[in-house]
Amino acid sequence: MQAPLEFGWFLPTSGDTTCYGDRNKFIEPSAELFDRVVLAAEEAGFEYFLVPVASTCWEAWISSAMAVAKTKRIKALVAARPGYVSPVQLAKMGATFDQLSGGRLCVNLIAGQSEAEATAEGITLAKEDRYALMEEDVCILKALWTTRGPVDFAGRFHTLKGARISPRPLQQPHPRFYLGGGSTEAWEVSAKHADIHLFWGDTPERIATNMASIRAMAARHGRTEAIGFGMRLQILCRETEAEAWDAAHELVRDVTEAQTRFIRTHYASSVANQRVLSMAAGIRVYPARS
Repeated sequence: MQAPLEFGWFLPTSGDTTCYGDRNKFIEPSAELFDRVVLAAEEAGFEYFLVPVASTCWEAWISSAMAVAKTKRIKALVAARPGYVSPVQLAKMGATFDQLSGGRLCVNLIAGQSEAEATAEGITLAKEDRYALMEEDVCILKALWTTRGPVDFAGRFHTLKGARISPRPLQQPHPRFYLGGGSTEAWEVSAKHADIHLFWGDTPERIATNMASIRAMAARHGRTEAIGFGMRLQILCRETEAEAWDAAHELVRDVTEAQTRFIRTHYASSVANQRVLSMAAGIRVYPARS
């Protein structure tokens, strides 16, 4: 049976804007903004809200906990990044969050993203090693969340002897894992562990090819049908197509070369971002209305 389509929203923990090139249009991050967004998303029927992680974002787990406390149904998709928190502590955080929220935690696995940011924040492992560390972290999370009794683990990065946590997650066997990434390392972790692999916007043909590749990887772990797929897109919705294009042009109006260069360099190592940039270079832009 085909899984039902689900929709998630985005919690703007670094603020929001209607025009990236105009500082006067910037909306500062605040508790009031987060409450307004997450309550509107729940009222509209969205399944979850994605909470980003970056140096400019407010801390994801605390922001998510505060937001979930104001809601009744919507789930939080919260980032787990290798090297930032020990997997035992992360397992306890996740299980506690899941219990207190009534089973409303999803885990977003992030390892690639920005080399510059990782280095600035003391994460010295290379990208491929961060994915290897992530794979160990997820193995430990799953073991601590599902094993009745002490957990032993001997890996390249972690060694546990008789680890236990309390509580256990409310969701059984454990909260769902999401992973977004375009590299082979990301695909390998998704194939083995993710419930949902997230793509950035791309052509239907390339998405179909990538899905087939990841399913083939998942088959080696007996998970051909266990993995699902999603896509992260920014949608501009207005009453008419022309008004939507006007809003799109307004969003990128007066964006500076420095802003563009920052995106290209700060996320240069992200394979998914490289694909988006290469695709964007060939897109014919709808002309702005005079």
